[in-house]
Amino acid sequence: MAISKIKTDADGNPDRAKYCIVVLGNLDPHNWSSSDCFAPVLSPLELRLMISLATKLRIIPKTGDVSQAFCQSVLPENEKYIIKPPKGCLITPSDVYLLLKKTLYGLKRSPCHWYDTCTKVLKSIGLRPCPNAPCLFTGTLIEGEPPICLGLFVDDFIYFSKSTKVEKYFEEEFEKHFKVDFQGEITHFLGVKFTAIRHVDNHLTIYMTQ
Repeated sequence: MAISKIKTDADGNPDRAKYCIVVLGNLDPHNWSSSDCFAPVLSPLELRLMISLATKLRIIPKTGDVSQAFCQSVLPENEKYIIKPPKGCLITPSDVYLLLKKTLYGLKRSPCHWYDTCTKVLKSIGLRPCPNAPCLFTGTLIEGEPPICLGLFVDDFIYFSKSTKVEKYFEEEFEKHFKVDFQGEITHFLGVKFTAIRHVDNHLTIYMTQ
């Protein structure tokens, strides 16, 4: 079925419309366990940790999100789904069913597949997840330059480095794999509003409001 929703800005006002095709996960015939479907996400504590580190380093973090993230993964051979096309679809002949090749929104294991896909791409760029915090990534992307830190919450992410050259390199490499909306310096993230104030002595203060 087709689903539409309104995305909001930092103040909760309508910002843009989002539209996607989803499958009805409640009809999934597979008997998946909770561990089969688990996908880690950035916790509020980990987000505050990142903001604290960025503030100490006097860096304003940046944010971005991946468009249609759950559709980026290819379904493994042992996960077969036959679905009806959306009602009223003009490009699918009548009495035709579809064999899914990629994960879609609504499938129970789509979050897990997306996390694995995104982690694989981040590792190929040079980032590694922290052993006890799988949604916190860090790595040295350019020899001789400072490292970069990244926090992942499904398709939204926050990142920063003391080097703008490293940040630019990350953006260029990440965008080779996904369609990404880089939103610049953080103003809101995961329902939290951020206000950054740089003082005359170059110290940084970041306020979080929810």
